[in-house]
Amino acid sequence: MNNELALKRVAISGLGLLGASLAATLRKHFPTLEVVGISSPATIQEALKLGLVQEGFSYPEINRAVEKCDLVLLCSPIEEILKQLKLWQVDAPNFEHECIISDVGSTKAEICSAGYKAFARFSKVHFIGSHPMAGSEKRGLAARDAHLFSNATWVLCNTDKESQASLQLMTDFVLRIGARPVLLSPEEHDKIAAYVSHLPQVLSSALAAYVGGQKDILNHLLQMAGGGFRDMTRLAASAHPVWQAILSSNEKELGAALNGFIDFLTQLKPQLSEGSSERLFSEANALRSQVRHSNKGFAQALTEILVDLEDKPGEMFRILTPIAKKKLNILDLEILKVREGEGGSLMMAFKTLDEAKLALNCLSEIGVEARLR
Repeated sequence: MNNELALKRVAISGLGLLGASLAATLRKHFPTLEVVGISSPATIQEALKLGLVQEGFSYPEINRAVEKCDLVLLCSPIEEILKQLKLWQVDAPNFEHECIISDVGSTKAEICSAGYKAFARFSKVHFIGSHPMAGSEKRGLAARDAHLFSNATWVLCNTDKESQASLQLMTDFVLRIGARPVLLSPEEHDKIAAYVSHLPQVLSSALAAYVGGQKDILNHLLQMAGGGFRDMTRLAASAHPVWQAILSSNEKELGAALNGFIDFLTQLKPQLSEGSSERLFSEANALRSQVRHSNKGFAQALTEILVDLEDKPGEMFRILTPIAKKKLNILDLEILKVREGEGGSLMMAFKTLDEAKLALNCLSEIGVEARLR
């Protein structure tokens, strides 16, 4: 495996959720691969104890840590990634052979620009910006998940025509750990992310803050708030330190998305008062019908089924057991407790229509009602 990928030694700088999950993933898929960890002394000690890395270095030792590596993954917060790349613009490591430098930052244009500048003078070192669309509300090494990147969209950004071999190697690497590579320019990534990731975060936080400020209804708010309000404000629980750097580094594209949305709401207001909201719902339904729930990455086309779910012990086990016996891979799973017009049910998503139909047959054989969504 490693010979095919030409990777023998990989360095991961920043052993938080993403970095530690990558280390765990590499241990699972490439047990003979040398993994070098770069983090705080306490985190390195824990990572060595758990067998996540074979060698550990502190952040000030990063140049020495990466010199013999084939791949370096910067997994720190955005501001730390930018800081390191700017340091490397004046004091880069002495790489002994060809190496790929990449990152997992949530924005790409600013990071890629800094990365290209840092390694422009190296003929055998190439920077390829990347963004695995996976994560969790949890943080730190203890929250690591060796399956975090399974079936996740992993965006790769590269504008250097001379590094196509490195881009192919990075693409193969992403595929081998079970993720789905998507090639975009840094600018394309940031524009799309502004609409499908950053704008939803801001709107969710704004909704929660606005409603929370309505002191005259606050006492009874939570008693009446149902699934819709809960789902719309889920992102409002996100940590500010994480998002501050993301929003700042994509300020231009997010600003454009926000301005467009504000204009849209301004035009929408008179439509609602005139009772002419049919077009709004029609256009919204059209897009939503194309979007399949995916916890990892940009929305992808999956085939969903709805299973009638009774509220009793053992029901989930009864439903999932025959599907597992058929070795059908459920790509997304959600309990739909509160919806309009659809009673309590379980949503399961499959990669293909054929797999979804097999699941329906399994459920039919045990007397469980289910249907394509």
